[in-house]
Amino acid sequence: MEDFQGKYNGKEIDRLLDKANDIDLSEYALKTDNAPTATKLQAARTIALSGAVTGSVSSDFGSNVTITTTLAGFDASKLTSGTINIDRLPKAALERLIMVTDDTARFALTTATAQSGDTVKVTSTGKMYLIKDESKLSSENGYEPYTASSASSVPWSGVTGKPSTFTPPMSSTTVLGGIKVGYTTSGKNYKVQLDSSGNAYVNVPWTDNNTTYNQATTDTLGLVKIGYATSGKNYAVALDGNGKMYVNVPWTDNNTTYSQATSDNLGLVKIGYSANGKNYPVALDGNGKMYVNVPWTDTNTTYGVVGANGSTGLVKNGSTVTSASGYTACPIVDGIPYYKDTNTTYANMKAATASAAGAAGLVPAPAAGKQASFLRGDGTWVVPTNTTYGLASTTANGLLRQLNGSTSSFMRGDGTWATPPNTTYAVANESTNGLMAAADKKTMNRLIGVNTVTTLANLPISKRSITATLSAATTLSVQSGMQVGEELMIRCVPSAAFTQAIPNSGDYVSMSGTSITTTANKPFEINIWCYASGKYSIAVKEQD
Repeated sequence: MEDFQGKYNGKEIDRLLDKANDIDLSEYALKTDNAPTATKLQAARTIALSGAVTGSVSSDFGSNVTITTTLAGFDASKLTSGTINIDRLPKAALERLIMVTDDTARFALTTATAQSGDTVKVTSTGKMYLIKDESKLSSENGYEPYTASSASSVPWSGVTGKPSTFTPPMSSTTVLGGIKVGYTTSGKNYKVQLDSSGNAYVNVPWTDNNTTYNQATTDTLGLVKIGYATSGKNYAVALDGNGKMYVNVPWTDNNTTYSQATSDNLGLVKIGYSANGKNYPVALDGNGKMYVNVPWTDTNTTYGVVGANGSTGLVKNGSTVTSASGYTACPIVDGIPYYKDTNTTYANMKAATASAAGAAGLVPAPAAGKQASFLRGDGTWVVPTNTTYGLASTTANGLLRQLNGSTSSFMRGDGTWATPPNTTYAVANESTNGLMAAADKKTMNRLIGVNTVTTLANLPISKRSITATLSAATTLSVQSGMQVGEELMIRCVPSAAFTQAIPNSGDYVSMSGTSITTTANKPFEINIWCYASGKYSIAVKEQD
């Protein structure tokens, strides 16, 4: 260690001490009469080392001393020989191979065992990775996988251990491999053959029938087009990545969880009831349909015609009598009951009074001279009171005056026939009463009622109010004919979330941007105002 930096080193100290022993101190005798030679110094002295190696010792040098040194600020460039233990080298200065069992263990590495520049090998996969960023050891972003390059070309003669022949595996739906020819055609399964060049082909003895199809109808198979624009609950047919057709229906899965059935509510039931008396269990047949097995006995239910002397049996309904009150038992012949009413004596009708109703009966005979009389409710024949009436007047009811034969005359309040004055009225205006104009009636009708639609395209203008139930976005437009100053109020309820475009060019000006993104079942409203002929202003607001 002769090249350590510092003011002194170990050998130099020994050399100085040896040289000090050779000095003839008598030549340097001081006037203090100190001894020319000594085995130790009169006063202790301190020797200090500085530089890369530091340390000090204080002694009178009466005996050997040892200086304890500390290595600080060592310049490794001064090393010219010897070997440094690898454990004393900084880990970041080494490129090491670290073995782990799997990727989980790889992502568990820390900078205590692995640093940038190290190589990690995963034994379960055989893959090797260069650590490119030790701050990301827990993810793939910290690693760069090693890849093996391939030779641009290798001559076949340079391949060792190559087989003289190659037997491929049998091909399957998942394995590329060899096949055999020689299959015997069976039905519509045709054999694979080889031509003279070894190319495989299949000879199918088919007839080229007409393969030109027309457009499909409800009765005929045929061709269809895709590209239909969804309208209301009519949804477009689309194709998936394999060319298969499907329809995307934006339906909402409503609650299909049912409670137990009650006498008031439909619901779920269980089977497995144990019969109790005449309460029989509900069971299911092989198709899951419910039935009840009632173990009843089919007794004779064939009855004959009822007979006489109280025998039971069936009867035929040939009578209109609904009550037995006042009747006696009657004979039954061939199942038909018969009754003979022998009472042919009837009383006269019972007259009505002011406090009691009369009763049906025979009409009392009118007396002579009563030929002009009428039967009253009190049972008497009388002549009605005076039935001669005069003409009606302003103070008394009466007869209508004789018609004058005119189809344009009407009875006036004074009892005369007259032609009404002019009843032709002009259309009312702001200062004069009159008839309602057709345009005003049309405007009035627009204020009452509501139109219902499922699309925002070609909105009707016959009603000012519109309710729209929407399942998807559509083009927004109105029918022609709106008058300047008229407006449409549309309440929209979307059944699904979608982005509805709002026109903002041409005849339409939007006050609410170019689109609105809807939320399923959350209403929004559209106001369309005709501010000039054929020009419309649109405002849209969603429910807060």
